[in-house]
Amino acid sequence: MALVGPALKKKMETALIAAFTREFKDEIKQNPSALASHKKMAAAISDIALTIVEELLTTAQVSPGIPTAGSPAAQTSVGPGKLI
Repeated sequence: MALVGPALKKKMETALIAAFTREFKDEIKQNPSALASHKKMAAAISDIALTIVEELLTTAQVSPGIPTAGSPAAQTSVGPGKLI
């Protein structure tokens, strides 16, 4: 599956908002505007997802996967690789 920066950002933002809501429920009860602040923080922090995806797509290297049968010169990597 391809890495899609905006999709990962949205998932991260949703997870952060859920975590903030769970961990800071008392603050939200005392100050209803705290939720808006949490949403802003989640949006800012989730920007890191875009940076991570861009870095993986542009600089990560993949080691070869599982070679096919055949002579050593004819073997090609067809299996999944591993980030190195």
